[in-house]
Amino acid sequence: MHGPAHYVKIDLEGMDEIVLREIFEAGVCPDFISAEAHTITPFCLLVSNGYSAFNLVDGKTVHQRYADTRIATLTGAQSYSFPKHSAGPYGLDLLTPWRRADAFLYLLATHGLGWKDVHASRLIPAEMWMSETMRFGVKTNLLGILRSLRRSLHLTTADDASSSAESTLTTHLHDLVPSVVRHIRRRFDGHYRTRSRSRS
Repeated sequence: MHGPAHYVKIDLEGMDEIVLREIFEAGVCPDFISAEAHTITPFCLLVSNGYSAFNLVDGKTVHQRYADTRIATLTGAQSYSFPKHSAGPYGLDLLTPWRRADAFLYLLATHGLGWKDVHASRLIPAEMWMSETMRFGVKTNLLGILRSLRRSLHLTTADDASSSAESTLTTHLHDLVPSVVRHIRRRFDGHYRTRSRSRS
């Protein structure tokens, strides 16, 4: 009735991944989409469904970060201050750079999961750089995210809690994360191809 969705905002207090799975299985893939990252799964679903550029909005600081911000409208740019507890802007109105999936995973590890909106786009080109600070300054939080990722994908590792395994993983995070992102995409691509064939 109104044409394809341009932007979809999902905020269901931890149930976002259910909605993401349903809309993607229904073939709905808007140009812009955002969901809360209480777990790593929403990010995994966005990567596996073809989104290539990502951004992050911290729900606790939206009213500070986006006070008196220039926002694009149909009648031209206008100044607007987003109130406390609001969703904030999206798309090109975000003040932070858009990143590739591998670089964004480091960013998410830095900020942690929780009241964070993961924004994804099919239209905006992602920046290709990743600073040394992003590579090496996120070890502790990223370990927790990777454990959550393994649980969500039903992966198993020997002696997951051992300190030696954690030490080895920490040492090689900058090499591991890109391969993890590739694994996410292959895993979910295979899942949706199987689901699609079973329905046809």
